[in-house]
Amino acid sequence: MNSRYLMFEAQQAHYYGLNPALALASVTSTPAKAAGMDHRVGTIAEGQFLALLVCIKASYSWQYRI
Repeated sequence: MNSRYLMFEAQQAHYYGLNPALALASVTSTPAKAAGMDHRVGTIAEGQFLALLVCIKASYSWQYRI
């Protein structure tokens, strides 16, 4: 699978009943572990690198302006 569609696939999995925590892990901690980078990225914890986007309400458009 192309990583371009990773977020879409997680969204679809959640829509069809996957637990929200597992859907989030499927695009954060699980790929970090697979790449051997889980000691630096993939979770929110002390000593980890973090890029965080906080959304106030749900948006169904994948196009954002930052």
